Amino acid sequence: MGDGRKLRRWYGHAVHRATKHALDRRFPGQFDYSTSYGPDITDTKNGAKIEATTVGRLGECRVPATR
Repeated sequence: MGDGRKLRRWYGHAVHRATKHALDRRFPGQFDYSTSYGPDITDTKNGAKIEATTVGRLGECRVPATR
């Protein structure tokens, strides 16, 4: 695996961890975070599935992003 790919993977993991931490602080117990295949975050209040990704990888997501 090339160094650029390793860096992008490390950065992606860091962003996911930071997102989980921020959600846990702001909305304690509302979001479940999954490290397995599939949506990254589930809202426990309404069941919404959230995929955390970067702009460069939006095309790889199964569902179109909305703003």
